[in-house]
Parts: sequence; C-alpha cells; structure tokens
Amino acid sequence: MRGVFLFSAVFSILALATITIFLFVSGIPFIAKTGFAEFLFGNDWAPIADNPSYGIFPMIVASLYVTALSVIIGVGIGLFTSIALYKFCPKNLVSPIRQMINLLAGIPSVIFGLFGMTIIVPFVRYYI
Repeated sequence: MRGVFLFSAVFSILALATITIFLFVSGIPFIAKTGFAEFLFGNDWAPIADNPSYGIFPMIVASLYVTALSVIIGVGIGLFTSIALYKFCPKNLVSPIRQMINLLAGIPSVIFGLFGMTIIVPFVRYYI
C-alpha cells in the first residue's frame, strides 16, 4: 500500500506540473503579445472587436467582491445558526436540525452555484 500511495502522490504532482507547464507555454506568448500590464490592469474585455482588448481587471475585482460577500454571508449564517441551535432551540430539535445541516454540507458546491445561477440571478436581475 505504501507503494500505491507513493505512486498516486507522484502521479498527482506530475499531473499538476504538466498542467502548469502547458498553461504557461500556451499563455506566455499571448501575454507577451498583449502586454502584461494591459492584460492584468486593462478595463475592457472585447476579444472579437475590431481592435481587440483583453483586460481582466474587472473580472478579478468582481471575483474578489463575490468571494468577500460569500464569506460574509456564510460566516454570518453559520455563526447565527450555531448560536441558535445551542442557545435557543429546544434540545429535541437540535439533533434533527444538525442532521439537515450535515446533509446540506454533503451537496457539492457546483449544485449551489447552479441554483444561484438559475434562481437567484434572474430574481435579482428582474426584481432588484
């Protein structure tokens, strides 16, 4: 078993290194042609325009905003749920609610993203 685990670890490292090298070899010529500062700090993403521009700065900022908002919401809900479970809920409700929370933790995050994309985004777009 030690050999199997060693092989798996080495294979994983080699696969990650191969992917990284491929991305760098494919991406560096493009970034060299576009310019690193323009690519990273540009404000427009218009790859099919007459004069194409490839700025990813708004995408990076939006990702940081979404991550910060998700952390704030997730920590708030998690903290208040745990306080409510152990301070305010009757003892006979704590166990079933804890089991439901454990079931929610088992759902892949992709499913939550799909739910957000198909339900929450249209709601926000049309009503807020």
